[in-house]
Amino acid sequence: MGHWSDAYVGLAYIEGAFDCGELARTVRADVFGRAIDLPTERGYRGLTGVAKVKAMHAQIALCKDDYATPTDRPEDGDGVLLVSRGRVDHIGIYCLIGGEGWVLHATSGADQVVRTRVRELALYGYAVEGYYQWK
Repeated sequence: MGHWSDAYVGLAYIEGAFDCGELARTVRADVFGRAIDLPTERGYRGLTGVAKVKAMHAQIALCKDDYATPTDRPEDGDGVLLVSRGRVDHIGIYCLIGGEGWVLHATSGADQVVRTRVRELALYGYAVEGYYQWK
């Protein structure tokens, strides 16, 4: 029997429609039966490049405490904030598969939803900022 995250791997990444935040919202509602209303990209719509990344980082920093509580012991379905290029700008969902931690995330670099072992995130330019239990 597979893991619940199997159903999401390979779904298309669509900027502004099905990105990392939308994946987190969808998984939380579909798999864990709880809706979360994460902020949308209104604060950075129309921006590109460095300006967009800075706006995304600022939005995450402002809002993360409103939506989740940090944890040192992540469980299946917890949020994972990821750092890339020196900034927190990406969210994924923690998956515990076969005793190993994975992150399910929608990434523009792959143009799809992928699942990456936590221990291999650095190979793709990511580092874990923290694990978060949803409020």
